[in-house]
Amino acid sequence: MHTHNTHASVAAIVDSHSAATQPSTIPPAPASGVTLRAAVARTDSPHPSSALPCASFWPGAEPAATLRPSQVLSVAADEVDWLYENTDDETDPESIRARATIEAWLSELSFEHQLTIALHHDATPWPEELPGHEEDSFALVLHALCPSTARDLQCYGPRQLELRARRRLELWIECKGPSVIDHVIRRVRWQFEEAVREYAEVRGRVPSVVTPASAAFRATEVACL
Repeated sequence: MHTHNTHASVAAIVDSHSAATQPSTIPPAPASGVTLRAAVARTDSPHPSSALPCASFWPGAEPAATLRPSQVLSVAADEVDWLYENTDDETDPESIRARATIEAWLSELSFEHQLTIALHHDATPWPEELPGHEEDSFALVLHALCPSTARDLQCYGPRQLELRARRRLELWIECKGPSVIDHVIRRVRWQFEEAVREYAEVRGRVPSVVTPASAAFRATEVACL
């Protein structure tokens, strides 16, 4: 699983949440003039004409161009994957603008959903005794297993909580075998899907902000495998 500054992203999200009492740090709209959320862009809005964000602000977009409701979730998932997994065009002006837009949309999500998306793209390796789960995130599984009581969060730091989660997993495997992790994997998959759905709602029905040339990175990766 490839990442784009995933550890830095997770740390930034946690730091931002810890400073919740401080003034908002949501980044401003990119200099291109994109209106990030001029209107609530629910894909199930009963009045789509009044709820859709204006896509004509995005350079190169057709006037009033919008995605069909059935396309929004797929485009949202591709944008999130592109943000974390594509590192080939970090100096390209259009890609920089696209990253700024996606990150600004992500900043409107809840803390838990931001953290879920970042951890989903974390490259923490799976232990050897749990093979066959490369498409899932071990970091997200560990987060789900971390002690989360108020006392635990007050007494232990992030690294200590991770070690306790790993020990809990080791004991589960010793007692019930490797399959004990299956229900946790299903739960974190659902959490990630829920987070992407929230991102899709925030970004609305504007066309993908990822340029076609940059979006082709995934097809190139598959062809090389």
